[in-house]
Amino acid sequence: MDFFGRFSRRNLFSEEQNRNRNLQRFNSEYSLDIIDDSGHSDDDDDDDDTNSQYTTVTVETVKTTHNQPKNPIAAQSTQLFVGSNTARQDLDGARNDITKVSIYAKDVVVTKDVASNFLELVRGDNKSWEAMAVDILRQKARWNSIVLEDCSSPSSISKGIDGKRDLDGDDGDEDADADMVDVIGGANDETATYLDLLLSGIVNVDNCGYLHLTGLTWSLSTSFALQSLVFSKSLTKLQLDFIDLSEHVPALPTSLSGNKSITCLIASRCGLLDDHLGILLGHLPREIEELRVFGNKCRSKGLASLTDLLQKKSRYSLKILDLSFQHVEAHEEFDVHWFCEALGANQTLKILDLDNNSLDDGHLAHVVAALCRNKTIEDLSMNHNKITGMGVGMLAAKFGEMKGLKKISMYSNIFENAPNDNAASGGTES
Repeated sequence: MDFFGRFSRRNLFSEEQNRNRNLQRFNSEYSLDIIDDSGHSDDDDDDDDTNSQYTTVTVETVKTTHNQPKNPIAAQSTQLFVGSNTARQDLDGARNDITKVSIYAKDVVVTKDVASNFLELVRGDNKSWEAMAVDILRQKARWNSIVLEDCSSPSSISKGIDGKRDLDGDDGDEDADADMVDVIGGANDETATYLDLLLSGIVNVDNCGYLHLTGLTWSLSTSFALQSLVFSKSLTKLQLDFIDLSEHVPALPTSLSGNKSITCLIASRCGLLDDHLGILLGHLPREIEELRVFGNKCRSKGLASLTDLLQKKSRYSLKILDLSFQHVEAHEEFDVHWFCEALGANQTLKILDLDNNSLDDGHLAHVVAALCRNKTIEDLSMNHNKITGMGVGMLAAKFGEMKGLKKISMYSNIFENAPNDNAASGGTES
């Protein structure tokens, strides 16, 4: 379907020049052609103001057919890679590149200049009017995803001895940075970095659908930098990997609890202990549908929060839960009794991952009882646990009562005492 958007601007040039009009056509395969319509007739201007001349520009999206030759630009990646040694050049070069819809920055040292260029790109500063028109036609967040992997800042934005900001650059830049520190700065000796400034800017601009942060050094100022998550309307997925969040709870959950746009939250291998998870899982975004907290250490408090989350009267509608690899030691108990009670009555969950949690036949009995009552769970994963052949037999005997279940994955369990070869196969799927 073609979409036309009209933009009119006053033409201050001569009458002869006003007869030449430019028709701009934006092709959905990322081509941008300028067509000079020099033979335009004056008849269309009869109704124009006699003292004013206007130039009309039409922006049109056109579908391409398979018979047309492919534009070389269409084969290029839609992802902008920001390298550690060429960060400023990469960011500047993509300012008017309408084909780029995602940003991946790896091992970038975020200096003041890099943070400034990055935010200018995210905001769309100094773009050509053609690029701005394409953004308008998108009618959604400008960036599908922004990924920051192993990025860092060499120094902090801190106060000098005389109470003024100790910053390089002109006074205008100092005032801007000072204002940012006031917004995202931590308490006492905590100071914000330019990476914190960048994160704060990305969240405040609210022009990104998926934000993925991995391998970053997290501080209290970083948590404050993300406090605007509560106002976000475009961000639907937030992923945090390999980040030590253990010292910064409940600062982050406070920002998340009021958010109304995030539907997927991933906090994997973030050093979260049971107390931390108890708080985080009790302050989730209101519209959360997918939750993945694998690689942490959930125990009784975390499971209690998840139990409340799954209750039939809960305000949440969770569909996917990944609770795998919770570092359960041989002497520790991963008590899923009350969790499974709530699971049995839940009416929204479809996928449950309990891999690598040292679950045995006793735990499986609670899960089986829940599945016999639950009608929505379709996919259950219990790989790398301690389930024996007897547990598989118990599961097989009750399988007919599990109305919603379509797939069970149970490989790499303990099946030496399996009653028959079928039970020892390590997997069940229907």
